[in-house]
Amino acid sequence: NLAFFIDHLVLGLRGHHPAITALLWSRQLWFILVVNPDGYAYNEAHMPLHPDQSFAGQRKNRHPSTCGKAPDTGVDLNRNYDVCFSEDDVGSSDDVCGEVVPTRRLSRPRGIFRARDPRRSRFGRPAQLYVKSVGSMSEYCICVTSTAFNYHSFGEYFNIPFACQPKGVPPPFAMTVFDALATDMTKLNGFKFGQSWKESNLYSVNGETSDWMWHAHGIFAMSPETGPRFDVGSFRGFWPSDPSLILAICEQLLHSNYVLAQSAGPEIELTMDVRFAY
Repeated sequence: NLAFFIDHLVLGLRGHHPAITALLWSRQLWFILVVNPDGYAYNEAHMPLHPDQSFAGQRKNRHPSTCGKAPDTGVDLNRNYDVCFSEDDVGSSDDVCGEVVPTRRLSRPRGIFRARDPRRSRFGRPAQLYVKSVGSMSEYCICVTSTAFNYHSFGEYFNIPFACQPKGVPPPFAMTVFDALATDMTKLNGFKFGQSWKESNLYSVNGETSDWMWHAHGIFAMSPETGPRFDVGSFRGFWPSDPSLILAICEQLLHSNYVLAQSAGPEIELTMDVRFAY
């Protein structure tokens, strides 16, 4: 999806497309194509070995932990940011073999549904430190609105902060902005949006990326779940079993990515009318 959008922008710039040219000359766009490269490589390596089963659904990284099961070792990076970190046993788990373990307390498991780091600290993984440094750059931009997408798969849903239910929702002025952005972003693809814990088939999440970006830096960040909807039968882990779906998924999110990029930038626009007197 991101590679597709980058390719679209580059081709548009080379072709002198007016809207794309104006966008790229007026915005800074930062792309992190893969935040969990070792987990991605693990999924990529194991998918061909079991073509008829969902063995490519590893969500954690491959950091060694006390879990004795090789497929279940590692840390869930999207439970490891400094907001609602280890808030409860609903949004994450101390079970070292669980899917959603943050980096803290891997040596002292209790409960279920959280994944923590032996370093006993938030941002315990190198990939997260890079995301943290990118997010912190927004502090140096005066009177500028920053936006972000943190993509996941799948379910056709845009997660708006806070994914952590104990944090509730952002203040009314911010929710007005989030709702307006999400409404525009989803008007062509028909995705649903909101707080994940308000949906019957979703749940509260501790230490989530977009929650941290909004909470720490005021970035209007969302975590879209790409298409299709929850149809596990058509997927092998996190990848569609039918490669033809990939292009359709990328096209579904093209408008959303445009809106995200266009919505960032100066909060005040100055125009100058220069007239020469002879």
